[in-house]
Amino acid sequence: MEERLRVHARRGEARLDPEDELSVRTAALAFLSPLLVALLHQHGLSGTTCRPLPMQPFLERLVDGFVAAYGHSERRKAQA
Repeated sequence: MEERLRVHARRGEARLDPEDELSVRTAALAFLSPLLVALLHQHGLSGTTCRPLPMQPFLERLVDGFVAAYGHSERRKAQA
């Protein structure tokens, strides 16, 4: 994940300094942590029975939030 983020940063597609290890690692953790917690809750802690989480909308919002936080604004405008 970190290397993929560095590739996007070098292409100008992400608001990250590809040489800043901490920034890249923080971004990777910001993306992966909510996913891991959701999966743990749903499957490891029986969340599907007491508080089901619709994964597709959750993933879409997670990606949208990540792109809003780290995506390069000019690139986002061009895709809209």
